[in-house]
Amino acid sequence: GVGNAFAFVCAMRVCNYWFPEKRALATSLAVSFALLGGMLTGAPLTHFIEGSEWIQAMMYNSVAGLALLVLLLFFLKNHEDEQTEKTPISFSNMKTVLINFQNSLCGFFTGCLNTSVYVLAALWGNLYLVQRFGLSTVEATSITSMIFLGTIIGSPLFGMLSDLMKSRKKPMIIGAILSIITLAVIIELPSLNYYTILSLFILLGITTSSQVISYPTIAESNPMNLISTATACAAILINLVAAIVQVLFGWILTWQWSGDYHNGVPQYAHANWNWGMLTILIVFILGLLSSFMVRETHCQSLPQDPKLT
Repeated sequence: GVGNAFAFVCAMRVCNYWFPEKRALATSLAVSFALLGGMLTGAPLTHFIEGSEWIQAMMYNSVAGLALLVLLLFFLKNHEDEQTEKTPISFSNMKTVLINFQNSLCGFFTGCLNTSVYVLAALWGNLYLVQRFGLSTVEATSITSMIFLGTIIGSPLFGMLSDLMKSRKKPMIIGAILSIITLAVIIELPSLNYYTILSLFILLGITTSSQVISYPTIAESNPMNLISTATACAAILINLVAAIVQVLFGWILTWQWSGDYHNGVPQYAHANWNWGMLTILIVFILGLLSSFMVRETHCQSLPQDPKLT
């Protein structure tokens, strides 16, 4: 978890310093590349483990990590501006970031729309698809991984849209509305075939990928020398929302559960799953409301207090 936090903040810093004119696109591409890992842990990893052993899979994963480390050591460079803008850690800098309500709004928005990944793709999605629609485990993992594929596709699309529109707020609102509609269709339709569900999960990934617009918005709403601190503070809120919703989803799912098991696996009724999915829908709506309160930057750095820059 700590290593992931460092990687995330550093990646956002690289995007902000090296691509100031294309922050949204650069950030969205970084997120897309990162989500390739999430996609590979779905059906591809399931198939690989079924044909070998999970320890062997972890060994290959470690080798890939070492290869990336070598690439970073030889090819990743600091921007020249970073050498002249080093900022000491201080309480006043932390206070500046924390009292900026824009950071909290953006972090909350991203956390809300990210619940599709944290709750469905990473935790409950497979069991939901198996029990709600009668799919096999392999089919279910293939579908949940489509959320990652959709996000990989949608992130650069929303990034380019934001840069073309010269707006951060509008793509966030559009993405949140489309996410609510897509999830409502998944919840409300009584029966769906494999390919329809597959398409809807790809669409859910595409629409929720509008959450990547929060990162350039944060960068444009803070002094340049505090962008990494602001991004890190927003990331705390993003993961806090995810942790709360994961637990809340599980609690609501078992709220009126009959206690039935089959081969050691809890069996939930359709009504149980619908209550759980409504939780995500409500969180999406809260994300939409927060996007209306975000201050528009028009892809330009907002004026800052001279004492802070």
